[in-house]
Amino acid sequence: MSVDKRKTIFDKLLGSDIKAELLIFFHRNPSFSGSLNDLASKINKPIEEVEKAVEDFVKLGLLNEVKHYYFDPEADKELQNLVLEDLTKEESKSTFELIKDVEKTNIEVLDKLLPDGFPPSGLILILSDPAAGKDILSIQILCTKIAVGRKGLFITLDKFPDEIRDFMLEFGFNSSVFEKENKLVFIDCYSPQVGIKSKEKYSEDPLNFPNLSILISRVLKELNSPIVVFDSLSTLLQKGGVRSSLEFLRSLTGKIKESKALCFVTLNRRAFHPAILAASEEIVDGVIEMKVEETEGKVENYIRVFKMMRRRHSSSWLPYIIDVEKGLLPKT
Repeated sequence: MSVDKRKTIFDKLLGSDIKAELLIFFHRNPSFSGSLNDLASKINKPIEEVEKAVEDFVKLGLLNEVKHYYFDPEADKELQNLVLEDLTKEESKSTFELIKDVEKTNIEVLDKLLPDGFPPSGLILILSDPAAGKDILSIQILCTKIAVGRKGLFITLDKFPDEIRDFMLEFGFNSSVFEKENKLVFIDCYSPQVGIKSKEKYSEDPLNFPNLSILISRVLKELNSPIVVFDSLSTLLQKGGVRSSLEFLRSLTGKIKESKALCFVTLNRRAFHPAILAASEEIVDGVIEMKVEETEGKVENYIRVFKMMRRRHSSSWLPYIIDVEKGLLPKT
């Protein structure tokens, strides 16, 4: 698929926040059938704006128009496959840089998937099912890197920083030691959301994109090439709008590369339409996927590296277990 054709598809799918909201609505209600008034009422938007978005969806074949609009899951799957197939082809064509110094991740389950380790800088998306352990993995990565000398930054949108500190302690990592030496810094974006004054040195409303962007740039400069965790993009997409959040993600990717940092951004892959996930995947440098499957009454966890620029990686699903003290481990 050409770049222009892919851009046309993305524009028709995600060209406005209303389109994104419609996609999320249909993703959660695939059997919906109703009038334009019904749709506008469901997402609480002006009917004139909804009509413009619906017209593009009809042209794509995503909606079938009679007297009512109803979602076509088969057309949706075809569009998903088209976008994902194209992303996979692009990744397979990419060339790997000559790697002289391979730095292992020091996390066994990831070392099996990334023989060359992480790139020195870039933005990596952790795309995960609920309860698959994305919080554990992101903290595991951060603590492991800080322990060997790299500084860390945790931008939390979903929990109080003290909850993260307690979580780290469960893995035997005492954050206070590193915070005193300015080797670990928190940006509290959760307290402003719940109306509580933050006790952290750095705090910002995550929906104030300009101020948050300025604060992140300042802290990145102070820490000098840190490991960063941004938890989570899901909150931005749900509260700040899809288009604005994706633009913020694109801007963050640039800031991370400029500062030679390595950032891990978490995202719940079950909460959003695949087109939104694909748009996020296209922006970032790497994608780690985590899924939960239930077969014959047993719940199994799987992980793979779907994309990692300039690094060899395995896109095959690897089973793993979650150890409350050691984190993610390969299933033996």
